[in-house]
Amino acid sequence: MKLPADNMRHRAILLASDEAGDPYGQPTRAWRQQGQPRWVSIEPLRAHDIFAADQNQTTETHVVRMAWTPTPPTTQQRLQLLTTGRLFEISRVTDLKEEHRVTELLVTERADGTTDG
Repeated sequence: MKLPADNMRHRAILLASDEAGDPYGQPTRAWRQQGQPRWVSIEPLRAHDIFAADQNQTTETHVVRMAWTPTPPTTQQRLQLLTTGRLFEISRVTDLKEEHRVTELLVTERADGTTDG
């Protein structure tokens, strides 16, 4: 599958969490940028996709596609995608059709805009 350039309208930054403990033993989370900003397509899930997601108790609101990244982030990290004025929590990362061309993300838009949640 190839990504049409006209669909790649959003500039986005992939963020990964670094979790550690503070001096009092409380967990803390810092976010760091993964690689360079990239062009992505962001589409709301269709009604059929939302119905299927409800069957699995998920809350994804959008699907994001971008050029495949040869070094995908580890699954132990929480991941977020930041675009102009919008923040998405990433729940699933898929190498679409396992062709190493397109990475598809299932995401939930965060209305509060914070990166801590």
